[in-house]
Amino acid sequence: MYLLNELTASTASNVEYLNFYYFHTIHHEFAHIHNQIKPYSPGFKEISGPDYIQDSWSDIYDTDEAAAADGFVSPYASKEDREDFVEVMSYYITLSAEDWEAHISAGGDEGKAIINQKLDIVKKYYEDSWNIDLDDLRAEILSRQSNLANFDQLDIE
Repeated sequence: MYLLNELTASTASNVEYLNFYYFHTIHHEFAHIHNQIKPYSPGFKEISGPDYIQDSWSDIYDTDEAAAADGFVSPYASKEDREDFVEVMSYYITLSAEDWEAHISAGGDEGKAIINQKLDIVKKYYEDSWNIDLDDLRAEILSRQSNLANFDQLDIE
């Protein structure tokens, strides 16, 4: 996480800013902790198997749309299955249904189908391993996002 010194009263109520610089990363890293305690199905890795590009992810994909066309929710998701899994989870719970649909559709029908196949495994993992319904979690996160202005805020200037 970075840009903490850039957090101001106006950025503290900007959901897109908060998701991009903070919440996406927090959910991403927390999902790694879940996976380290309870591994996810090896079937997840098989979906994109040989398409993972390791450290070349930042050279090959320059946009989310290009990554989505190959079935990755972000360029970083193409690095390896562990990153792919947590990126799917983090994007899913921080984007509205409409934003998620637009995000995964940007790469076309084939990429969207692959991402949805991965999402099904992610949802099943959280339900079976942690008794967490990702749709319920997403609803709670989105509800809180929509009420940011009503939360007590520190005097940030």
